[in-house]
Amino acid sequence: MIAILAALETELAPLRESVKGASDLELPECRVTKGLLSELPVLLVRTGMGRTRAESAIRVVLERYDVKQVVSMGFAGGLRRELRVGDVVACDRLLCSAPAQTGNPWPVLECADVPIADSTRCTCVTSDELQVDPMEKQALASAFNACIVDMESYWIARTASVHNVPIHVVRVLSDRLGDRMLPFDEIMTNGGRLRTWATVRHFVCHPLDLRILGRLAASAPASSRRLSRAVSLLIRAIGTKGSG
Repeated sequence: MIAILAALETELAPLRESVKGASDLELPECRVTKGLLSELPVLLVRTGMGRTRAESAIRVVLERYDVKQVVSMGFAGGLRRELRVGDVVACDRLLCSAPAQTGNPWPVLECADVPIADSTRCTCVTSDELQVDPMEKQALASAFNACIVDMESYWIARTASVHNVPIHVVRVLSDRLGDRMLPFDEIMTNGGRLRTWATVRHFVCHPLDLRILGRLAASAPASSRRLSRAVSLLIRAIGTKGSG
């Protein structure tokens, strides 16, 4: 069985349409959909944003189900100028920007090597905070030499590695290196819906950010479809490799 994890429903929704025989289960830690994708048994897991939710979700999924492969999918921020919104990235290595309790860097985690057509293969750095300011993203790019940043993949991979389960990371760019982002960790619910009053307060205080919302609303549907296509290709490749 392959567990496919994403923080938000908007990231999973196009892929969910392709799952056959889907059945849903609401767990305290996450929402799980069980079914078939490319004739392979899969779990679609909506984790919520950030380290704590991602770790809780992957832990309970690995304990409850016989998972042989894990996929972390979703949106990510670009850390290289040549990357554009909608570009799909399949990661080969995972880094963490937060220091470990020892004060030393977290170890580099390796991703499984299964090529995906029309994707860039490079390094992802996971941050404990949503990178809103372009200067913050530039600092991450300089410090870690990564091409994208997300908030969950490292922690999902770290837990999977404890269980000796291979990890694949497929992300699609929601914003470029120079783009400012919205503080979605403050204005969005765990399920991916905007919090009404928090959103109103934010845009009253930052009216120019409405342009960012418009930009994201225009690009997100196509980006989600590209992400879904890439993950579907990955699942087929995993199936072919397993039967070969």
